[in-house]
Amino acid sequence: MEEIGRQEELRERKQRLFGGPEHYREHPWEWEELEQAVDEALREPCIHEYHELEGSGGKRFLKKIIRKLIRFYAVPMVEEINRQNTAVAQALGKIARTSCQRQSELEAENRRLYRELEWTRSRLPESSHPLRRENLRVIQMLPALAFGDGIGNDTVALKEALREAGYQTEIYAGYIDGRLPEGTARPIEEYREQPDDLVLYHLSTGSEWNYRFAQLRCRKGVIYHNVTPPHFFAGTHPEPWKDCREGLEAVRFLADKVDFGLADSEFNRQDLIRAGYPQPLEVLPILIAFADFEKEPDPEVLRRYQGDGYTNLIFTGRVFPHKKQEDVITAFYYYKKRYNPKSRLFLVGAHGGGGDAYFQRLQEYIQALGVEDVILTGHTRFPEILAYYRLAHVFVSMTEHEGFCIPLVEAMYFGIPIVAYDCCAVGDTLGGSGVLLSDKDPEKAAAAIHRLVSDAAYREEILAGEKRRLQDFSHEKIQAQFLDFLERVVEGK
Repeated sequence: MEEIGRQEELRERKQRLFGGPEHYREHPWEWEELEQAVDEALREPCIHEYHELEGSGGKRFLKKIIRKLIRFYAVPMVEEINRQNTAVAQALGKIARTSCQRQSELEAENRRLYRELEWTRSRLPESSHPLRRENLRVIQMLPALAFGDGIGNDTVALKEALREAGYQTEIYAGYIDGRLPEGTARPIEEYREQPDDLVLYHLSTGSEWNYRFAQLRCRKGVIYHNVTPPHFFAGTHPEPWKDCREGLEAVRFLADKVDFGLADSEFNRQDLIRAGYPQPLEVLPILIAFADFEKEPDPEVLRRYQGDGYTNLIFTGRVFPHKKQEDVITAFYYYKKRYNPKSRLFLVGAHGGGGDAYFQRLQEYIQALGVEDVILTGHTRFPEILAYYRLAHVFVSMTEHEGFCIPLVEAMYFGIPIVAYDCCAVGDTLGGSGVLLSDKDPEKAAAAIHRLVSDAAYREEILAGEKRRLQDFSHEKIQAQFLDFLERVVEGK
């Protein structure tokens, strides 16, 4: 009974900190001032309680008589007014929220109509003329090219593939990470459109460039990496919430303004179909530079954790609400308590520290569980990531939104068996390999982890499946698939 009570207590604590599906709702940040004003109106009483009577005996006696008269005649009226004011304030709150929501919807629709008009004005009648190979340039474009980012790495790898195939090619980005080698990309403002350009736009977030791209008059298509639903960031991360909301608007806006589309998973391809894309849409997995994984791992991380007899679980990914690190922690808690006290969990990925509401909730949850050996690494250099992968015994994923999930492929490469919740593109990427969970029951997850650790034959069976699946993501295979698709686009097929 005590154990059942403890489980219920932890479920309630987790629900309070992170909420459930109903916790994630659209949260227009511009409502906050109105909501705050209404809350203050509800909290503020119309009259205050009486203070202690002061003065001489005669004055106090007179004040008591006056107070009784007030209580008899005035207080009932004031209480009725208070009730009416409270009802009015609550009604105003509902009206304010409804009005702001409607205003937000109208503003989004106005932006869409304005961009439709701008695109129509800029569109030439004959934008799909045959491409002349002697003038052909293959341009990749994206709002931001970040160092170590999955989309950025994919963009750079595609550029190298294009150059090897003899194409004129360049990357243009709105933001270029200073840690990237010089010449990796050029500022997007420098791009000068030519009739025989073929522009590939990496679509994954909100940006003004989503709409500037739509105005190009050359042949163009999107490479869709998916946009995280903004509700995951409601109440914790205003900037990502805004970027993702605008990103979803852009996905719908571009539906009839491109000539073709590529998606890096079947899940993403279906997302484009639901958004109304009528063009040919094909799946092209992310091009991963596996050669980078052969670089030397960080010796300090290896020295700190290697050979101490601990079983190491790992999840890699930025500490964000949709990654659901709290569910990984819960599964680890049950595994450590029921099966293996000598185990630790590496949560490898950048976080916002003390100013990040989600990170703070994770810290509070870990403390409430009383679980030790949970290590949130924060920003991690690439050699350190390699070291954590080499230390890991099981990769555990509970994420609730992925357009592809590169860490799953990385775990396959390093020979780490995977336990993952079946959601979004996770099943597509695993392709029948790994251990796929149909729900998030932490006891089932813990049992799956234990079996992979304790049953050598089963572990080898899972690893063999992951090794077979890894061949589908070989650099040569994806590169050939990409170049074949590009050739068909150039030839108009």
